[in-house]
Amino acid sequence: MKKPKFLTGEEAAAMIKDDSTIATIGMTLVSASETILKAVEKRFLETGSPNHLTLVHSCGQSDRKDGIQHLAHEGLVKRIVGSHWGLQPRWMEMIANSQVEAYCLPQGQIAQLYRSMACGLPGKMSKVGLGTFIDPRVEGGKMNDRTKPLPDLVDILEYGGEEYMFYKEIPLDTVLIRGTVCDEMGNLTTTEEAMKLEVLPAVLAAKRYGGRVI
Repeated sequence: MKKPKFLTGEEAAAMIKDDSTIATIGMTLVSASETILKAVEKRFLETGSPNHLTLVHSCGQSDRKDGIQHLAHEGLVKRIVGSHWGLQPRWMEMIANSQVEAYCLPQGQIAQLYRSMACGLPGKMSKVGLGTFIDPRVEGGKMNDRTKPLPDLVDILEYGGEEYMFYKEIPLDTVLIRGTVCDEMGNLTTTEEAMKLEVLPAVLAAKRYGGRVI
């Protein structure tokens, strides 16, 4: 029988490579991988690595103090793609000061984009966002001057004589998830978590791109 391998938060943080794309799954602090997020922050402050990450999250994961606030350091994250910022004052300050590339996309579209990527699709087509600041003909969800010159993460498509938004795939290198119980084969349950969230589609999306799930 395969023996389980247990990692400390520090060992998990060391597996995240510079210039890679990570997705964190949670809502406020529900299902947030707090131990690993703290370890990533500590490692960056002590060694300068990992750095220049792209951070993807479908929902804000903080209580104004913890969660992905641990990653709100200039140089640690190069680009953040998310949907909710109200509980993340450090991220809001960094975005306002153009210390990070920042895109705001609809929460539901990011969550469903994981599923589309897991299915092998190049993105997700939807009418959600048409005519809003997410529309690339308006602002493309770009949140500061630093981001405005950068490529759009959303295109406009026409199908059947109607316009749609097309949310492009974001290949994932690492996905951080939390569960209740994990067996020696790596099978994880969320039986006692407050919400299941998009754990399964995000994991499958990471596997599609050869990414790692921690």
